[in-house]
Amino acid sequence: TVFASRVFAQMVGERSMVEVRAVEFPNITMLLDVMRTPAFTSIMEMLFAASDDHAWVLGIEAQLPFQPGGSYFDPALQNLDAQQAIELLQTLGSSGNGDSDPAVIIDMIVSDDPSPFWMVNLIDFYEQANYPDGRETDLTGREANEIYGRSIIPTLLAFNNGPEMTFPVDVVLTKETVSWEQAAIVRYASRDAF
Repeated sequence: TVFASRVFAQMVGERSMVEVRAVEFPNITMLLDVMRTPAFTSIMEMLFAASDDHAWVLGIEAQLPFQPGGSYFDPALQNLDAQQAIELLQTLGSSGNGDSDPAVIIDMIVSDDPSPFWMVNLIDFYEQANYPDGRETDLTGREANEIYGRSIIPTLLAFNNGPEMTFPVDVVLTKETVSWEQAAIVRYASRDAF
């Protein structure tokens, strides 16, 4: 009802709204993509058959009187055990990468926890970009990382994830052997989304 009085009243006047549904989309492009699907059309037809009073309102997250939440649920990842998680990683051609602990990745896959989490990525740039396939490049490590950052955003948003913050690292207060140059914090909507 707070949503109705603050948002609906501003846009469609004072109306007695019986029920309000709020759906969060990471961006307007995804909303438009959903609106073009047959499933969306079918749901809207059912909604209009059930009620004679409808209002569509686009709200901006920063101006909503509540904190939107959003998760990502993949039925194919539900109730997996450790062996199934290992088989899934093998099917994808991955057993973890870099210095990742495979046990942690497996725990993530078998977890059905729907809550969001944040991952801190610490980055130490190569002077020159170093691609695994050995391709020649004039890019610096920082420039290659910027290209990666721009290209990964649509994939993150598709699963209700997104970058929260990126900042340069000035001082490391632990005994690190690497001089980290940048930190990037990414919000993942759930373990499934990761």
